[in-house]
Amino acid sequence: MSAAELLQRLLEQIGQTAHEAAKYAGQLRLQNDFPSQLTDVHLCIPKSLPDAVKFQAVDVAINTRADNAPTQDLLSSWSDHNIIGQELYSLCTTRYWEPTRDILTVSFLGDPSARFKASVMQALNRWDSANRPKFVVTNDIGEVRISAEPIGNWSFCGTDINLVPKHQATTNFDVAAADIASDVFFRVVQHQAGHLLGFRHHPLPATLAQRLNKERTLEYLEKLMGWSHSISEQIVFGGVNMRDEDEALFSSSIMGWQFPSCLSIDGLPVDGTSDISHADIERINRVYGNDAMTQTIGNEGVQNPSPE
Repeated sequence: MSAAELLQRLLEQIGQTAHEAAKYAGQLRLQNDFPSQLTDVHLCIPKSLPDAVKFQAVDVAINTRADNAPTQDLLSSWSDHNIIGQELYSLCTTRYWEPTRDILTVSFLGDPSARFKASVMQALNRWDSANRPKFVVTNDIGEVRISAEPIGNWSFCGTDINLVPKHQATTNFDVAAADIASDVFFRVVQHQAGHLLGFRHHPLPATLAQRLNKERTLEYLEKLMGWSHSISEQIVFGGVNMRDEDEALFSSSIMGWQFPSCLSIDGLPVDGTSDISHADIERINRVYGNDAMTQTIGNEGVQNPSPE
């Protein structure tokens, strides 16, 4: 082994050790601050890229697809919320793949069972639309890299997975606490598939928002996402419609926000709908169908502001 190869191996080991330490620290934080998060195993834990690469992720998204860039109308809708510059631009930039994308390759980290892999792949591809990218297993390092650790269910969103180091997971399913043959597990995987396709969480409809302790929820999002209370209140509780979506979608979509029982007033998880809806299918057809292919041509949105 050459000196360069040895150095590369050592750097990878250091990176993996740091990743494991961060993962353990994150789990302890959840256990200490939000103890029911790890028992409400079917819920989605919000996931975001480190600050060091979050603005690079904006460039990746827009280079992948021009209409990921936010419109001036969308940026202007935030004008009264004291959120400006690159932070605002990043929040308003979507992470969809190019409309011509046919597949997203998938690989599994560790040594999960064949049954787990088969169940995951079946559920990932339950988004029943001919237009969306298909999830396909590869023997190489996949674009989507799935782990099965007892650290909750989560996934990075759309093109953000390009910024996750190749030895790290882009998606995790808490298989240790789930029956992989159950409808609940299928629902969990379908929700994460939506994130991988670039769909964020929708604002909460009023019927679900009123069940939450708002201050506790804002604290939770600050710890997990690094968002100020102002940002969280606008995104989660519906102050700003991030992409001019039909508000009827918010109450029927599988991509609604999900929160653990420790944040609710009634002591029950806030977990939204249990299956992909017709509204979800209509939305994915709109994002990845033939109309989307013509809409992206010449649509570059607003230019990304320079770093301050």
